[in-house]
Amino acid sequence: MSQFFLDVSVNMYEVIATFALMLSLFRFSIKGYVSLMIIAAAVMAQSSYLLRFIFHQDSITPIIMLLWFVVFFWRLFRIHPFYALLMTVTGYLGYLVIQSALLYLLQIPFTLDEIVGSLLHIKLVQVTSSTVTLLIAYWLLERRIGFSFVPDRLDEKVEMRGLNLLLLLVSIVACFFISGVAYIFINVNFLYSTLVTVFFLTILIILNFAFKKEMKS
Repeated sequence: MSQFFLDVSVNMYEVIATFALMLSLFRFSIKGYVSLMIIAAAVMAQSSYLLRFIFHQDSITPIIMLLWFVVFFWRLFRIHPFYALLMTVTGYLGYLVIQSALLYLLQIPFTLDEIVGSLLHIKLVQVTSSTVTLLIAYWLLERRIGFSFVPDRLDEKVEMRGLNLLLLLVSIVACFFISGVAYIFINVNFLYSTLVTVFFLTILIILNFAFKKEMKS
């Protein structure tokens, strides 16, 4: 039972931090979504626990979490599915870059086995990553840094052509990419330096297209 409460509580904190980053990157006020974030975090944290500890499906957990983010942005936050996917992929990759960079830095004084050798150590990494993510989200909002082209309504008409179509394709590819990297990392010896580089390059590509969309809007 203690394992359940530890895992779910930390995962809820992590989900809330990731939602905060997603919202801040697209200049949404976090205050108006706090209650919805908590509801979504509770559902997603329990889903993560079931997948990893009950069904032992660690490899598919990232893609399920991605889908949950999209569904909650769409149905709970009332954001168009196209923009929900874009926000999810951008923020998710941003969080993965932060966490991967932290793990890479921790490997300077510690070995990877020492860092992820116990559930408590893993949770400490998650808490640290989430705290850094929340601070970054707060800083982005304070500095008003981010994209403003995403409307906060569900009935927005989106034409799937040109830059929109390109963003959709890149976002879909990024989803499968994230899932593939997660599978490789779990099942194969994968260096964190490579992981950080790959995630960083992927988010740069998405941010580049998002910047073009911002300039066009």
